[in-house]
Amino acid sequence: MMMDRIPIKLESQTRIPLITPPMRKGFPAMRRSLTLRRFRRGSRDLASFPLGFNMLRYFRHSHILQVKPTPCLPQLRGRKSRTDPPAKSKALRIKYPPPVCVEELLNVKQRYHQYRTILAAVRAECKEEVLRTRYEDQVGSLAEQRHRQESEEHKALMDWNREQNRIALHRRLERLKQEGEAARLQHELSVQQRQVAMQEFIQKKKQEIDELQEISKTFITADNLSERIEAALDNPRNYNFCIDRDGRTLSAREP
Repeated sequence: MMMDRIPIKLESQTRIPLITPPMRKGFPAMRRSLTLRRFRRGSRDLASFPLGFNMLRYFRHSHILQVKPTPCLPQLRGRKSRTDPPAKSKALRIKYPPPVCVEELLNVKQRYHQYRTILAAVRAECKEEVLRTRYEDQVGSLAEQRHRQESEEHKALMDWNREQNRIALHRRLERLKQEGEAARLQHELSVQQRQVAMQEFIQKKKQEIDELQEISKTFITADNLSERIEAALDNPRNYNFCIDRDGRTLSAREP
């Protein structure tokens, strides 16, 4: 695209304001053409432009070719401070803004205005739709319909809850009845077991009493003391005996 430059009449030590674009990053065609010109002047030895351009961008932004200053060595390239005077070759240079195509600028402004207008209209339409939906949900017919649906759903849920409670009550009563019957049977069984154990205990004690009564007949009492003494004298027994290594008892015939 050919650009029409604005004729500027230069005077001595005067600056004439020019029309500047609204954004610094605008006009991509102009920036692309400028980049192509710089690339063709600077790197003619590359075979293809896209690959070479990407390689230059990669090496420019990579950390391989970046020079990091060390704390011990001075920097190779210095910078001017704020107090340094301008260079002699640029002492009388007047810096003008870049020329701008008026037609293209007006076209861009008009398109930006149309874009903002359309976007504002779309946003207003979406906002109106959202507000209408919210109003219908809160106040309108949809709210009444939703309230009726919620009431019906609540009623159905309450009926279902009552039915479930009735079923749970029936199950609980059945379980309590079974548990009571099992407890009664267990109690009767334990009573029978205790009765049987008591009868066995009484029979055992009766047998012990009978045995003791039988044994008590051989006891030495005051009534049969003289008789037992005479029997012991008539039948002497020697308790002085010894045991050999085989476990045999050796007793004397006479005490």
